[in-house]
Amino acid sequence: MTSESSTPHAVVVGITSRTGRAIADLLAGAGWSIEGTSRDLESARTEMERLQEPGLHAASIDLSSEDSIDRFLAERTDAPNADLLVIAGAPFEEIPLNEATMKDFLYQAAAQAAGPALLAAGMSAELKRSQRPGGGAVVLFGDIHARLRPRAGATPYLAGKAGLESLVALLAVELAPVRVFGMAPGVIAWADDFDESRREEYLKRVPLGRAGTVEEAASLARALVESATYTTGIVIPIDGGRHLR
Repeated sequence: MTSESSTPHAVVVGITSRTGRAIADLLAGAGWSIEGTSRDLESARTEMERLQEPGLHAASIDLSSEDSIDRFLAERTDAPNADLLVIAGAPFEEIPLNEATMKDFLYQAAAQAAGPALLAAGMSAELKRSQRPGGGAVVLFGDIHARLRPRAGATPYLAGKAGLESLVALLAVELAPVRVFGMAPGVIAWADDFDESRREEYLKRVPLGRAGTVEEAASLARALVESATYTTGIVIPIDGGRHLR
């Protein structure tokens, strides 16, 4: 890693996702330097160019692959020391239980839980070196339907997300004093295949009566990292109250 800098540095995994892009935009606007990753390197570079970040800070990583994670960590020798790790990109797949295979479960467990855990562990030393108020931090994204409000139709994916949400407390202990936060969205960005009738039906059970936005998720992530300096190991629903009914 390069020497310490007064400019805070965030690694945003999944910068090409809508949530990852919104977080990168908000942090960059607040003076953070950004290192963005995607499974597709060219897509990550495009986002870095949009943010006017040096190409050095674009990288490829596949969280379902230990080799990809190890390669990413090994290639970060010239990158700034990370103050924040955000994992905002993950494969969303609606596969019902009666159609799921062992391969589906193993893939989602790797991409949603094992990969993020190994990446956070691999970056723990630099996160612990952070001189930011509250020290280094990790932000992970679960799903409100993994534990608080289970639903049918996407069991391998949601089982993986449930594993990730359980990791929040475990990593908070394992990586301390690095702070670890989880966010459990309901709808903050509609899946492309959710038609209008499905969206309307879903919103009937959301007390606030609307979908959230990726900008709201980004604002919460920033608030946790910059202001919740004596908090760690928690998962916060960001779902308009959907977990209540």
